[in-house]
Amino acid sequence: MKVHHYTTIDTLELILMNRTIRLNRLDYVDDKQESELIAHRHWAKFIFVSSWTANEHESRSMWDYSGLNGVMISLPKFPFKKYQLNSKQEMMLSVGDGTSSPVPFERMYNKKWMFVIPPLIEEIYGNNVEYDPDPTRLVGVHRIDENDDHHFSLGKELARIRDIAWKYQEEYRYVFVIVPIDAEAFQKWQNTGNSEEFFRSGLTNFIRGSDTTLDYFDVELDDSLESIHVTFGPQCSTNEKKRVENLIAQYASAGTTSESRLTGKLQEPKRS
Repeated sequence: MKVHHYTTIDTLELILMNRTIRLNRLDYVDDKQESELIAHRHWAKFIFVSSWTANEHESRSMWDYSGLNGVMISLPKFPFKKYQLNSKQEMMLSVGDGTSSPVPFERMYNKKWMFVIPPLIEEIYGNNVEYDPDPTRLVGVHRIDENDDHHFSLGKELARIRDIAWKYQEEYRYVFVIVPIDAEAFQKWQNTGNSEEFFRSGLTNFIRGSDTTLDYFDVELDDSLESIHVTFGPQCSTNEKKRVENLIAQYASAGTTSESRLTGKLQEPKRS
């Protein structure tokens, strides 16, 4: 399965040069309701998303996101570099043999932040968005039990439930939940092997909505980038197409391009 992303040529260049995909904060997206659907609105700043579409057919509406002189890029569903994770006995951190992740341990847990959900299961961090006329009924309810413990939904539905008005996007989305951490708690974990204070610190920061320095999170791509397919926007100029072809020749040796199905078929409507 392939997924597709409408973007500008400038962003395509950054993806090819850096070999990364960027996940941005949920409270920065164009659908304000997405933040409001999270039980506490300040939690949205800890949720990072990259939005694609599983629809292999071009959408005139989706070209508005990149501009008609942008591009649509196509990659495999999980195009990320896979890191083999090894247990860290000194930190009492154990993983099963053959466990892999698009993010190494050092970027999941460190002195600055921690992943609330480690990205070990592809269906959790990458999945289709669900659309509903009343999305509030599908979002897990945050509650506090009699022991003052917080319960909230952080499964594959997180940040993947939207109002049906957005259904035309047929969105496929990658989602990470990253919260700030206290450096002292991480240092203690390293020194003692006791992770309890570290994870309690992260959960506390999450619940309180502590300040975060992260505006985005970049994820490395694997060798599938070499075979990227790029569809020219329906109003790409000859020079813009040449620029894309030069970028592919430089950074993606097996990359291919194609014309938009809408090339030459658009015009400004005339109204009487």
